[in-house]
Amino acid sequence: MAAVLAAAAFWAAASLTEPFAAEKPAPAEKIDIRSDRLEVDIEGRVAEFSGRVMARQGETTIEAGRIRAYYKEGGKDSINALERIEAYENVRIRFENGLAESPEAVYNMDSRVFVLIGEGSRVTSGKSQISGNRITLHQDDGRVIVEGGSSGQVEAVFYPEEDNATPK
Repeated sequence: MAAVLAAAAFWAAASLTEPFAAEKPAPAEKIDIRSDRLEVDIEGRVAEFSGRVMARQGETTIEAGRIRAYYKEGGKDSINALERIEAYENVRIRFENGLAESPEAVYNMDSRVFVLIGEGSRVTSGKSQISGNRITLHQDDGRVIVEGGSSGQVEAVFYPEEDNATPK
């Protein structure tokens, strides 16, 4: 069960690779998760990876201090049993052409909504970026909501496509 939860936890986080896509990514590739500790609470329906967590699937990598996977009551050993994924402590999600960074990130499996939470949250693609205290990505319809919070305004910097390549 822990291995399935681990795989599902990363799959959910990896879905940020295409935050505006309406299609659900398929978890076809091998998933490699490493951490200092793994604790599974069967009664509490949660698995927690902690200490230098790094999970990789294909071109996507997530790094965090902790990742928790919560699964539904009566859930079986499948990705459909997952309810939500939470990542804490300097969350960094690297994907094909970008990076998402935040103190916390939460992914709700049923609604397919990913929320980056905390001061300094940002999503970068090439040289373009959006930042705020809360960034909500609705995968099914491509909506993105960025909130500034009490410590500042939302910031969005966009470059034309030909000038948007990541500097080397």
